[in-house]
Amino acid sequence: MLIEQGTKLKYLLVGQRLSTMHVLAPPNTALQAVASVDPDAAATLELSPEYVKVVKQVLVQRDYERPFFITIPPLVEQPKQALKFTERVTVGADDATIVGDGLADITEVSALNQKLPFDLAADGKTLKVRGLVVNGVTSTARTVDCTLRTANSKTTIQLEVVTSKVESVAK
Repeated sequence: MLIEQGTKLKYLLVGQRLSTMHVLAPPNTALQAVASVDPDAAATLELSPEYVKVVKQVLVQRDYERPFFITIPPLVEQPKQALKFTERVTVGADDATIVGDGLADITEVSALNQKLPFDLAADGKTLKVRGLVVNGVTSTARTVDCTLRTANSKTTIQLEVVTSKVESVAK
């Protein structure tokens, strides 16, 4: 079972006599005991994502027994979140927030043939576009195409500018 995913993948193995088990392939890999758990019953194994994508198995052997393969569960890639504005903005609003994957790569934001200033949040999950009033983006209610450029691509998303927002609250 995959328990950690980062630069290394960490798997939890449960079974019997794991303390006598050695990893034969990939080389330079070893089972690690799990703290506060019987070392014969549980262990962890760290593998590189590249190895898991290509090989999908680990060759192990218990002391003085025949080697056998353990199949590694396939990696589940998280779907990428499309870039979009978090909400509609009202006429006269001066900023709007964009969310999605790849925000750190954005080098330019423009609308109505005007470059717009923007700030990337420290966590890299939101991008705040400023200067909408000065550049005439929110002067009237309409849908405005905004272009987001990276070093090698460009994406267009739409900003909806509305005259007012009404919120309904159920009792």
